[in-house]
Amino acid sequence: MEIVVNDLVDRANLPLVLLTVVSASSVSILGEVFLSGFLCRLVRETGHRGEGDGEGRGEGSSVPQVAQTLQWSRLIRADLLVVLFVVIGAIALVIPGLVAMNLLAVTGPVIEIEDRRVLSALRRSSHLVRQRFWAVALLVTLPVILASELESAGPEHPGSAGAILAALAVRGLGEAVVQAAIGLVVVELCYRLIALDRRAEAGQAAHGS
Repeated sequence: MEIVVNDLVDRANLPLVLLTVVSASSVSILGEVFLSGFLCRLVRETGHRGEGDGEGRGEGSSVPQVAQTLQWSRLIRADLLVVLFVVIGAIALVIPGLVAMNLLAVTGPVIEIEDRRVLSALRRSSHLVRQRFWAVALLVTLPVILASELESAGPEHPGSAGAILAALAVRGLGEAVVQAAIGLVVVELCYRLIALDRRAEAGQAAHGS
């Protein structure tokens, strides 16, 4: 759909351009949200069963089960807010945008793991990441930025069938593998950050008593 928007649609046809842009963006957001939720379920099933406040809701990790029980509304709204904050930060200066991207890096997994509302998840992500800011930057934010450069590896203006297939291989299969790998790191890191935060809170409570 991105190839259609960028290379095959008549740019003079504004209604068609808007329709294809909105369609491509919507599919992209839904795909990213589903991938995040699916990876959360897989990681939970394999190594973190019973952890998090959102456990025990009768959810499974198969594709149909994830599609039926995923917190679509929360995750989509959270994704849009994260993009908004990052864009605002990037417009102000590049550094604030990168800081916002880093602080909100585990918002999606927090919604799934702890069953939080959108604004609560944004605050929770910021709280968790602040404690391990540079580790998250190295493990999540930097790989995400590098992965965004993958698209430039494909043909810029695929006109022939072969060029379109090459672009799909790079933008589709290549990016899919990279995004899945980064997604697994994000989910596992979120579980670790939550565990560290709970240990710190328990230590503070024990020290206070």
